[in-house]
Amino acid sequence: SCHAAQYFEVGALSMEDERVPVSTVIQFAGLGYLDPGSHTDDLEANSKIEVPLWLALLLQKKRIANLDTPKIFNKRSRDNLEAGAGSINLREQSPHYFTVGIALSRIK
Repeated sequence: SCHAAQYFEVGALSMEDERVPVSTVIQFAGLGYLDPGSHTDDLEANSKIEVPLWLALLLQKKRIANLDTPKIFNKRSRDNLEAGAGSINLREQSPHYFTVGIALSRIK
């Protein structure tokens, strides 16, 4: 399939490692270390952490975490882009700005 061929492309692999924010829906036993601000062994429900895009998509699909909008795609960033697109280096903000944006736009 087309997706299988894309999976083995280096660009696609590194894009899926791009870290994105998620909010957990449930408590995860023993994963408190994923939240730098946590002082417990468990990752509590409603914790905000960053995980690779591939994991965020899986967690969202299983409805155990919600994918939050990365800062580079929030309203303030979009407003800055619209105000002066020529002065913003998107690659500096994320080497995979466009491919991550496309992947995020396909989430249901």
